[in-house]
This record gives sequence, C-alpha cells and structure tokens, in this order.
Amino acid sequence: MKNELDKQPIDGELRRLCGLQLLVALFAAAQIGTSFRLWTPQSEFPQVPVIQGFVWPDFMAWLLLSGVGIAIVGQFVGACRGTASRWAALMFLLTTGGLLLEDQHRAQPWMIHYLWISVLILIGRPRRTLTLVLTLTASLYVYSAISKANLMFLEQHGQVILSGLFRSLSLDLDRIPEAIRRLLIAGFPVGECMIAVGLLIPRTRQLAAFVAMIMHGLLILTFSSRGLNHEWSVLLWNGFFLTQALLLWVIPERHRKSDQVISLTSPHRRDWIKRSMVVLLWSFPILRLTGHLDQWVGWSLYSPREVVVRVFLKEPPDQIDKEFPDFTSAPYQWIQGEAGPLAFVSDRWSIAELHVPLNPEPRIEFAVAWALCEKYDCWDQLTLVVERRDLMSTTERESEQFSGRAELEELSRQFHLPTQSNHRFLDGNELAQ
Repeated sequence: MKNELDKQPIDGELRRLCGLQLLVALFAAAQIGTSFRLWTPQSEFPQVPVIQGFVWPDFMAWLLLSGVGIAIVGQFVGACRGTASRWAALMFLLTTGGLLLEDQHRAQPWMIHYLWISVLILIGRPRRTLTLVLTLTASLYVYSAISKANLMFLEQHGQVILSGLFRSLSLDLDRIPEAIRRLLIAGFPVGECMIAVGLLIPRTRQLAAFVAMIMHGLLILTFSSRGLNHEWSVLLWNGFFLTQALLLWVIPERHRKSDQVISLTSPHRRDWIKRSMVVLLWSFPILRLTGHLDQWVGWSLYSPREVVVRVFLKEPPDQIDKEFPDFTSAPYQWIQGEAGPLAFVSDRWSIAELHVPLNPEPRIEFAVAWALCEKYDCWDQLTLVVERRDLMSTTERESEQFSGRAELEELSRQFHLPTQSNHRFLDGNELAQ
C-alpha cells in the first residue's frame, strides 16, 4: 500500500516539504564534501569512539560513507515522493549514526541538525513535519541565545564576533564607543529570542523569518574570509538557515495550512506523536544546562565554555619534531604559552587536517592530548590545565593542573564518554602534510 504522501497533490505544504528535503540533501552533501576527511577512516587526527575501543573495519567505514551518499541522492530523487523520501531519511539516519559511533568529533552541530530534520520527516505528514521543523528552529534559536546570556560573551566572545562583522563590512570598530559595542553585542541573543518568538506566532512569522535571513547573512559575512575566516562548514550552515527561512516562511503561499494549530483535544493518535515531539524538542537541550548533554547538541553556539582544557608541553619530543618540522607556522601552530611551556592548539590542528573546528567538549581536548602522549610517549612533558569559569565573571577562574599518566587517568574517569582514540591515529606512520 502506497504511503499517503504519494497520493497527495503537490499543494503548498507538500511543496515546502519537498523543498526542505532538497535543501537538507544539498547542504549536507556540501558540508560533508568540505569536511570529507572527517568522515573517512583517516589516521591524521585522533578518532574518539562513543564505545571504548570501537572501530569499523576500513571497508565498513567506506561502506557507511557510501550509504550516506546514496541516502543524499535518494533525498534529491525522492523529495516529493513520500515513501522514497522516508526511506532515504531512514538510510541517512542509520548510516550517519554508524559513522558517529566511530568518532565523537563527527557530531558537528550542523550534522545533528540535519539528523533531527530527518527524524521529523520520518514521523509525520507535511503539516506535522513543517510544524515540528518550525519548533526545532525556534528552540535552537532560544537555547543558542541562552548560551550567550552571560558577561563573558558580552566582554570577550561577542567582541570577537562584532569585530569580525565590522571588518567584513570595512568599518572601523575602534570608532564605536564601548557602550554602543556592548549594546550591539547584547543584541545577538536578544535578536535570536525575538526571532524565535516571532516564528511561533503566525502573524509575525514572515517578518521574523525575514529578520532571520538578515541575521544569517550578516553571520556569513562575519565568518567569511573578509571577517573571521572560519571554515566552509560554518558558512554553509548559516546558508542553510537563510535559505530555509526564505523557502518555508518568507515566500507567501495562498493556502498556508501549516499555520493552523491542531486541536489538543483531537482524538488522532498521530497528534499525540506531534505533541510529544514538540515537548522533546523544547526539553532535551535543558540537559546541556545541567551538564548532561554536549554543548553543540544542546545548541550552545558561538558562545563561551564553562570548562576549558589546555594542553602544554615543556619541550616537543624528537618524534614530534619529525612530524611537525615548523612549530610556529601554519597549519600546525605551537604557541608560546605562559611560564615557558608550549601550548598546543588542538582546534587549529583539527581545522588543518579535517576542515572543521574541534568539538568544544573538554573530553575531546583531553582525548587529543592523550592520543599525542600515546603516540609520541611524551607523558613526562605534558601538562594539562583544566579551567573552570564563571561565565558571569571575566576574571574569576578556577584551574587545576594534571601531569603524568596516572593523573590523566584519574581525570579521564570524570568524563561520561570514552576519551581514548581508536588505533588508526596511534598506528599511523606519519601525519599528512
């Protein structure tokens, strides 16, 4: 029996859903393409599995990646065919999930976002899916704003974003009074909240979506080569939000049934599914606020971190000298730290090798340090500094230092997921130059 989507005419709702599926396929393909090495069985950067010691055989890893590609093609081909699009969404979920098992670093926020949309495509008809996508987008903006509602963002991270925006527009930020700068930075989280509220109200939805397009357009400028020069994956994700807002909520439709609210007293079982998903989409990011969910998964975006792990080496071992012939030039940056030791910036290593920023979780930074020590036997040279910050203060910080294998093993027990890389990086003969 055919899926009920296959029987429907191409009305306004179904047209927008088809467009959304094409959009996800297009941007997922582009972002996986720009960070292709991240998704392969590579040995240039530590892979930290979700299950201790887990690693796919190389042929299986390539098979899963091929499955992701087939699923994306399926989204293109079957976008307006209910059964085909759902099978493609299911295949995308399963194959991408298999790749995430092998490396926590692959849980990039844009991939988590596309996986959520795939789930929503699976569980509902066009009206329900579009309503849930709206809910997902609004909740993402709200929790992103919450992660910026602190003094450290106002004084530090927000200043960096504002400077990148002004640089991209060829404007002189130094001429702007400090009070005005703070007001502009405070406008980031306030604007995200206002967009979220506006999207949830049918009468203001189109205006809110238009403002969202402007916001993401400015973020693309901010993170472009004219501004902060971030990776393509960051620019493309903002491009997805901009295009999604245009496609789903800015372009007017004669019959916008998705604006209607299904009665809470409706007896249909599927409406219970919808209500349950709305509750889930609004509630799961709360786990980040309690420390039980990763920052990116809980939509903490472009915001400061409460716990930061820094890696220091007294002297680079001979083996690292061979792998990193020049410690002061790109792409591998060893920056002179305080009190003599050299600080290894893992984020720049990740960008150089994988073309994505490093997952900001402390356990990932720890895992990179552990892998370096395992491969180069530099336990005696390593010092790990764990800084715990009060985000409502820019000066008060608590820090602990850990040196030697025994202390690092004790620290590793504080993390709720594994922190040791699989054998690929450890067995690799050399890092790609």
